[in-house]
Amino acid sequence: MVVQLTQVDTLDKGYGAQFAFASDGTTWAAASPGTAHLWDGDVLRQTVSIPGYRQGPAVIDADTKTLRLGSWEIDVTSGDATEQTIDPQLLVAHLDWSLSADPRSFGAHALAPTPNGKRLIMATTFTPSRLLGDTAEYEGPRGQVLLFDVTRRALIAVLEEDTGPSTTRVLAADATRVAAAAEGIRLWDATTAKLLAEDATDMPMRTDLRFDRDGSLLASSRVDGSVEVRATSDLSIVSVWDAHPSAARAVAFHPSRPLLATGGEDQQLKVWALEGGSPELVAWHFLDDGITGLGFHPFGEHLLVATDDDEIVVVNISTNISA
Repeated sequence: MVVQLTQVDTLDKGYGAQFAFASDGTTWAAASPGTAHLWDGDVLRQTVSIPGYRQGPAVIDADTKTLRLGSWEIDVTSGDATEQTIDPQLLVAHLDWSLSADPRSFGAHALAPTPNGKRLIMATTFTPSRLLGDTAEYEGPRGQVLLFDVTRRALIAVLEEDTGPSTTRVLAADATRVAAAAEGIRLWDATTAKLLAEDATDMPMRTDLRFDRDGSLLASSRVDGSVEVRATSDLSIVSVWDAHPSAARAVAFHPSRPLLATGGEDQQLKVWALEGGSPELVAWHFLDDGITGLGFHPFGEHLLVATDDDEIVVVNISTNISA
């Protein structure tokens, strides 16, 4: 496979490390903590405030043209934003925790909606409130992964919880499943909350987590520079390799080719062919700053690259599959 990367533009406004594209290939969004930017091609059309959004995948519903970012829904035509509020009391009411636990001490550090917006996976952390006083004790978990029914605004299940210090997790969701990863990785049914597969083996902390287009693979990047690809049928490892000399921060599957893009703090954008066993490095490109996010255009012609300098670099990707 022959792949060529060509940097064609740099956008110095409307920055975000999470990308989502409408099916028409023209409308897209870039999201950063607290803000979503709506684009038409290379024209920034509107910036929308979304308080409370920190990180997590972005998706644009093909039918309703709704951008979903965590608990927020944004009409990509009008820019109207609505938050699907989850009552913070839900974070404490379902377990027999100390009554001194203040709901305001809970926060979501990552959220991921399913593409249809009916389910939301949320990773929370607990920070003891100063309002509790020196004698207050908290007996509940320090962090959780929760699954919500967005339509009913109801908690479906507690998927994971920490008994020690809170663990920072990355999340992913496709049409039927949700996943969470830190040192270990787990996969659940998005409707029933049934655990489908897990691997609790301690691995270097993951920084990004993505399903491929048909949901058969799950890729993640790690702080040690490695990247892994797993089969979603049982979370068995398909490939794991040293992709970057320092932290790998982002991964993205090509929408139609067996290609995976990776980016890291080493300022390198790399594209790997996933055919035939071991990943093969088929193209790379050096940028001026470290990479914080990646997103393929739905037609596969361009790759958006978010950088530490709050810029979005547009890279053209051309492929030629040899016979």
